Amino acid sequence: MHSKMKLFLFAIISANLLLLSKALNCWVCENEGSNSACISNGQLKQCLSNEGACQNEMRRNDGRLQITKRCKQTLACDNNFDQNERAAWFPTQCNIDSPNTHCKCCCNFDLCNKRQLQCLEYVQCPRLAAPDNGWMDCSEENILDSTCQFHCDQGYTLEGSSQTQCVDDHVDDNHGVWTQPAPVCLPHEPLCEHLVLDKGSFHCTNGNRIGSVCYVTCSSGQIYPPNSNNITCGDPLIPPAFQPHPRWSLPPERWNVTRPCCVDQCPPHAHMDACIVLDSTNSVGGSNWEIMKDFAIRMIQ
Repeated sequence: MHSKMKLFLFAIISANLLLLSKALNCWVCENEGSNSACISNGQLKQCLSNEGACQNEMRRNDGRLQITKRCKQTLACDNNFDQNERAAWFPTQCNIDSPNTHCKCCCNFDLCNKRQLQCLEYVQCPRLAAPDNGWMDCSEENILDSTCQFHCDQGYTLEGSSQTQCVDDHVDDNHGVWTQPAPVCLPHEPLCEHLVLDKGSFHCTNGNRIGSVCYVTCSSGQIYPPNSNNITCGDPLIPPAFQPHPRWSLPPERWNVTRPCCVDQCPPHAHMDACIVLDSTNSVGGSNWEIMKDFAIRMIQ
């Protein structure tokens, strides 16, 4: 008798474990304002043995959206789904284009209710691809109201909008358009060295970008090297429109001539430095002192 009881208990435990191993896993949330909020704030739940369906429920009252996901008994979920086509708001209870609607969808495999209304035809936009050298995050893949954010890897700059949204084109049924085209990720633009000029100034056509021409003005009027009153970023023989594109990851660009300065000569081109020491003791005498000063002044000039 004791052995039969053990065998009976073992059979019950085994059956329960088998049921648990086959239990459905569904997303669960309550009255969230969007499908992405439901996934973020909700949770995965292992359904009871008599709950063979995952249900999605979408309500919209005067445009205010509410999303609820739950485990559901299979027949009950099917009955709820049948109500989608019943007359209520015009033309039916479930009408995704109406500001007032109530739709329910059922499915029967793990995590099948992650999307908003997987059982209905809904507006879809063309699928987007992540930019090369970057990535994207989309709230609802490519369905209506989905928002995609774009990012670039380190060393690359986003060219275009960082965000786009799927909206109804109001032309073809179930077809949507993105509010912005997908951007691209480009390497950081190569720039010439930033110019700083003592006792003068630079006036550039386009900053220190490729093709920019900078004109030199010296307060003293003296520029070295001679005739270097303008310099160009990049190769001056190639028009800016044909300069190599930044996406080729060129090394830093250079100015076409040595950077000028506003003195007679500037390092490393100066031939020598001079230091003049004058003897001003009484032994020199006043007349000789004037001669010495005049000589030193003419040397410097």
